[in-house]
Order: sequence, then structure tokens, then C-alpha cells
Amino acid sequence: MRHLMLSLIFILSTPSAMAQSMTVFGSSDAQECYMATKLPGQISDIRACNDALKYDALNKRDKAATYINRGIHHTRAGNHTNALDDFESALALVPDLGEAFLNRGNTYIFLGDFSQALSEYDRALELDTKDPHAAYFNKGLAYEALKNLELAYQSFQKAAELQPEWALPLERLQRYEEANYKTLQ
Repeated sequence: MRHLMLSLIFILSTPSAMAQSMTVFGSSDAQECYMATKLPGQISDIRACNDALKYDALNKRDKAATYINRGIHHTRAGNHTNALDDFESALALVPDLGEAFLNRGNTYIFLGDFSQALSEYDRALELDTKDPHAAYFNKGLAYEALKNLELAYQSFQKAAELQPEWALPLERLQRYEEANYKTLQ
């Protein structure tokens, strides 16, 4: 299990799998908050996010996006309660933001609540998250943690189908095939 969790942490901290940030227009603090989420695996200063939420005149969607971006920063820093609060704040403003559910799922992965993470990823997909490949890949990680290798394999296949140039799902699929999991197809 230790190897699996290290793998989860590494993969979820990559920009494609973890930082499902949202672009914010018009505010330098909100833009800075967003841009910091694009730095892979970095724990960054969230002052720009805080300042944007406190002082900037953001429309509802940009404010929700800034909560999501700050939540990503909190997750990276291990402040999972704060991250979940930020994703809730985003959803209170705009209830149909798939990225809020996707990132909330990532936080639940870090908390070890894999069943809840799967529920969050499913909701993100229902709401047409802009990164469905990440939702499927992370579903694969959650299924692996739950020892449901067949559904993990299927999730990695879907991620690879949606984003054929993304190496991570292909590596996971190859690992399964090398371990003679071909019957899972």
C-alpha cells in the first residue's frame, strides 16, 4: 500500500491529473492565483488567491474559479479541510462546475476516502469537466486502491482513449499487461 500511495501522490501532483484549475479574467491577483496552479507539484503562496477573493470585483464564475484554484493550493500543501471548504464555496456559487468535483475527488484520494473520490469523479464527468481524461485516470487510481483491478484497467483505458498522447495512463496499462492482467479487458 505504501508504494501505491507514493504513486498516487506523484501522479496527482502532476499538472494533468491534479491541477484542474480554472482560468480567471480581469484580475491580476486572481490571474496570479490561477497561474500558480500551473506550476507542477509546487506549494505556492496563496496570498494572491486570498487577495483576489477579498478585494477583487470578480463575477460569480471567476470567484468560484478562484476558490477552486485556492483549493488546489491547499490540497498541495496538505490542508485538505481548507481545500474541501474552498471547493464547497465554489459550488455554492456555481453548482455545476465539474472542476470543483474533480478537485474534490483528488482531495478525497489524499484523505484515503477512495469511494467518495469515485463519487466526485463521476459527478465531474456528469457535469462535463473540461478534463475528463484526468477524471478517468484518477478513477483508475481510486479503483486500484480499492483493489478493483478490472475497473481500474477500464478507467485507464478510457483516459488513454481520451488523451492518447498522455503517457501516464499508457504506462499504467502497460504495467497491467506486463503483470498478465490481460484478462481484465
